[in-house]
Amino acid sequence: MKKSEKKSPPILPFCLTLLIGFLLSAGLGVFTLLTYKSFPWQLIDVFWQNLVSFIQTPERTSFFMVITNFGYYGTLFIWLLIAGVLLVRKDTSLFILSLLLSVGGYNLGYGLKLLISRPRPELGLIQETFHSFPSLHAMTATILYFTLAYMMYHFTRRFWLSYLVFIISFLLIMLISFSRIYLGVHYFSDIFGGFTFGLAWMFLVFGVEKVIFLRLKKD
Repeated sequence: MKKSEKKSPPILPFCLTLLIGFLLSAGLGVFTLLTYKSFPWQLIDVFWQNLVSFIQTPERTSFFMVITNFGYYGTLFIWLLIAGVLLVRKDTSLFILSLLLSVGGYNLGYGLKLLISRPRPELGLIQETFHSFPSLHAMTATILYFTLAYMMYHFTRRFWLSYLVFIISFLLIMLISFSRIYLGVHYFSDIFGGFTFGLAWMFLVFGVEKVIFLRLKKD
């Protein structure tokens, strides 16, 4: 008697989850975009600025400089590594998916910065000349590290390993995001906007990919 094959997770409930995730995260992102100049964001932003001013030390500043640089150069390196691995494996669909997530997500964040043109906080520990909202560090880190957790499950089908990568990814996102507030180059609302728009873009790209998969399967 043949062993029964393992059934793949239902596609439609997964697509519905992606849709709900997109609507929630996009809604929160748009809400932040429209209200960052008013209550409660002004109060929250001031609270975090005052908090980091009390905990700043030369040692911590050096540490968060390393973290914020990793948030840029490390993120770029990992995306290139992912692209290289997918090219070697000749996994065209995932390569295109990673390209949409990385390049598309960065351009979305860059476009939002141009659209909103929010000035940076004054008296930052490092100099940043471009606009503040949303945080591209938070947005690209959110897209990258949650995508890593997804790809880990895609390749291994081991939930515990994917869950572990998800936890580590979440901690990295929080650490990179906090480094931007600590160094005085972003408000908390910039970080929250970057996080929510990053999630929205990720849910959207994954959702479109699943819809295309369903259509091809029907054909």
